[in-house]
Amino acid sequence: MDFFFFVGTIISFVLGGYIIWIHGIKPKITNVESKDVERFRDEVSKLITEFNRISNTNINILEDKIEDLKNIIKLADDKIIRLNSRLTDLGIINHRHQPVTGISSQEILSQPEGIQEVKEPLRQKIKPLPKKATLNEKKERIDELIMAGFPIEEIARAVSMSKGEVQLVLGLKKKM
Repeated sequence: MDFFFFVGTIISFVLGGYIIWIHGIKPKITNVESKDVERFRDEVSKLITEFNRISNTNINILEDKIEDLKNIIKLADDKIIRLNSRLTDLGIINHRHQPVTGISSQEILSQPEGIQEVKEPLRQKIKPLPKKATLNEKKERIDELIMAGFPIEEIARAVSMSKGEVQLVLGLKKKM
């Protein structure tokens, strides 16, 4: 009898636990889980929507900036062409800038017909500065030689400076 009582007790505990699980605990857990999952899905959906909105806004801003940069490049190319044309008229340079983008070859060919290519004048030998020349004298001589179209190497020899020093002087002058 003890055996049947023991087995009956175990069966009643198992059945009681199963009934409590089915009617008491499982519905609460299922409700909590489905509410949490639904809330998580809503949050993820909101985040994805916000991400898409922000990325579309940033893409539009970048496209506007790209268009602005293209316009700036076109303006710069136009100005370079006009400047080179004026310098050619003065005989300072003998070539024209070819724009990277934005200007057709017909526009370049429609430059005033009176403008002709200037042949590079025969260069005279550069008379070197004395070794005791001041920095200001060297700067003035560098300016003169640049305007005359001499290459950096020849200018450096003429003023007894390295190419790097001449380029530095020119770079600093541009920044002023």
